[in-house]
Amino acid sequence: MKLIAKVFFLILFGTLAALAGTTVPLVLQHVAIIDGTDAAPRSDQTVVIRGGQITATGPASQIKFEKSARVIDGHGKFLIPGLWDMHVHIAGVSADPSWSKDVLLPLLLANGITGVRDMGGDLETLLSWKRDIESGKFLGPTSSLRAPGSQVVAGKRRSSFPWQTPTKLALLSAN
Repeated sequence: MKLIAKVFFLILFGTLAALAGTTVPLVLQHVAIIDGTDAAPRSDQTVVIRGGQITATGPASQIKFEKSARVIDGHGKFLIPGLWDMHVHIAGVSADPSWSKDVLLPLLLANGITGVRDMGGDLETLLSWKRDIESGKFLGPTSSLRAPGSQVVAGKRRSSFPWQTPTKLALLSAN
C-alpha cells in the first residue's frame, strides 16, 4: 500500500509540475490541510492552483472553480507544505550521481521532500540538475547548493534557507 501511495504522489507531483506553467487550473478537492502553523488540520478543503500559484483555498463546499479545471479527489489525503532535507550529499561524495538522479531524487519527492540543501558534491552535476529541474526537464526537489567549504556557488552568494525559496506542496496519503 505504501508503494501505491508513493506512486500516486509521483504522478500527482508530475501533474503539478506539468500544469505549473499552464493556465489550466489544478484543483485539489476534499483534502485535509496541515499548514505548519500549529493550527489544527482543516478537513474537507479545496485548493485551486493556477500557473504554479495557489489562487484559492477554503471549505470544499464554498470554493468555486472553472469547469475546465483538472480536478484531483483528495479524500483521505493530507496537503502539507513540502518538507526540506537540510543536509544531503546527492552527487559525488557518497552517492553515485546516476543512481541519485534516477532513484534518490524521485524517492525524495515520493516522501514529500520537495527541497534539499546539498552540502557538497560534484558541483557541475548539481548545477546541471538544478537547471534541469527548474526548467521541468525532469522532476526533483528544489535545490539550495553549497560548494564544499564555501557559501558561494558559481560566483554568486546563495541562500540556503528554504523560506527564501518558492514553496512546493506535498500531498500525502493517510494510509
